[in-house]
Amino acid sequence: SIGFFLWYYLLLFVMTQACVRILFAWSMDRLAFESLTRITDNTASPYVATRVVLGAALFGLLITVNITSAFLNYIALFSICFLIAGIAAFMYPLRRPEEFKRAPALVRRRLFGIPILQLAGVGNTVLFAVVLSSALFRADISGGAIGWTPMMFIIGVYGVGFIWYEVVIHKKDAIDPRII
Repeated sequence: SIGFFLWYYLLLFVMTQACVRILFAWSMDRLAFESLTRITDNTASPYVATRVVLGAALFGLLITVNITSAFLNYIALFSICFLIAGIAAFMYPLRRPEEFKRAPALVRRRLFGIPILQLAGVGNTVLFAVVLSSALFRADISGGAIGWTPMMFIIGVYGVGFIWYEVVIHKKDAIDPRII
């Protein structure tokens, strides 16, 4: 249908906005360069973060079209993000019990004495573990490459993120990692 077709174009704007906001928040938390917090005078839009995201998207497009199509596995790459979110949902009430107690009632609801947030986290983690393993080992599901090369690429992508985090939280002016 036309809606299904047009959804992909809408998704470009939604994902761009999410990436810009994430970069802006990281820079406000001093996890990224302070220059990313610069905003326009008339609309208060984070123009530097927007340019960085659009530049990274263009670079990624050029790389994908010219180099990585032979070893990139998007489903595996993105399923890890959602898998990590499931683990975070499960761990949140355990790692931050005082904060969890102050959460809205909807978040604190329980089923059989277990927070629904944790149950959802377990379900999400299991679901995306299945998606991840399917994407890594079945080309008909991933729509991309399978084998060691895409696995190493994925490890590299997430490895860079973890290294970045470890470096910035040890800066003198970094925020306390216990509060994020």
